[in-house]
Amino acid sequence: MNADSLYAGMRSLRRSRYYLQCGLEEKLEAWTDVRFWDELRRRLPASVAEAVVTGPSIEKSIAPLRSFVVER
Repeated sequence: MNADSLYAGMRSLRRSRYYLQCGLEEKLEAWTDVRFWDELRRRLPASVAEAVVTGPSIEKSIAPLRSFVVER
């Protein structure tokens, strides 16, 4: 697993949705807004991280996604 995986998508001019990859053993309660924003900034290039505008989260969840690559 690449622990530094990140996906970001704009939902509107004022809202974005972010996905951070974490271990399956992680608990949602451990991901405070402060921890989330700190981790997001760590995974972004410094020039982008400086421009991130933070605020309270609207919704949080941990989705147990699994994927794999198969070769013939």
